[in-house]
Amino acid sequence: MKKELFVKGCIFLMLFCLTGCGASDAGKEEPVVTEEVTEEVTEDTEEITEDVSEEQDTEASAVTEDTAKEEAVTQDSGELSDDLFSYQISINGEIYQVPMDMETLVERGWELEEDMEELDAYTYYPFCTFCNGDCEIQVNMLNEADSPKPYRECRAVGISVCLYYNDKGGMTFILPKGIQSGVSTVEDMKAAYGEPTNLSEYEEEEMAIADYEIEWGKKVISFTFVENKLNQIDIKNEDF
Repeated sequence: MKKELFVKGCIFLMLFCLTGCGASDAGKEEPVVTEEVTEEVTEDTEEITEDVSEEQDTEASAVTEDTAKEEAVTQDSGELSDDLFSYQISINGEIYQVPMDMETLVERGWELEEDMEELDAYTYYPFCTFCNGDCEIQVNMLNEADSPKPYRECRAVGISVCLYYNDKGGMTFILPKGIQSGVSTVEDMKAAYGEPTNLSEYEEEEMAIADYEIEWGKKVISFTFVENKLNQIDIKNEDF
């Protein structure tokens, strides 16, 4: 009997110890390594943020650079109007619009060949030759003031470009709708602008002259073709 009680007591004591250890272990919480995880997450976030920021900066820089290039190309080549009576012309890649300030020509490198510093009051001076390297054009100048003015302060109300006088300069001029010197034909001109106001053809000289007029002698654009290729253009837009 005593032996039986002793055995039961040992079993009870073992169960009590096991239960106490389990409760003790259950009562303890595993330590949470929040600091290390937080630091790792923070570092990863910062790296991602830096990568995204650098990528966005690179993309923004690329877009800005592309935009700048596009603007530069636009400024260099320009965009001609599709309207013949915009009185625009592209000469060697630069757009001019008649009438214009003479200062525009001077700033772009055109120099007056004649020995003339100024125009008298109320003076119209046609066919003044301006040179830029080996290229030359003729300009109709106007001083509308009641006193003499330096020619560069006057206006250009007409401009003429002829390949015959520019055989060494590599001159190229283009009109609205892509009508180009040395390339376009009479048929190309008609397709672009319709029938001209006047058309004179000289078979023996292999020459044709076409006029598109709004006002006779004042607002007119004349095309000259040699061997059916555009050789000369005369643009006048006078309002005096």
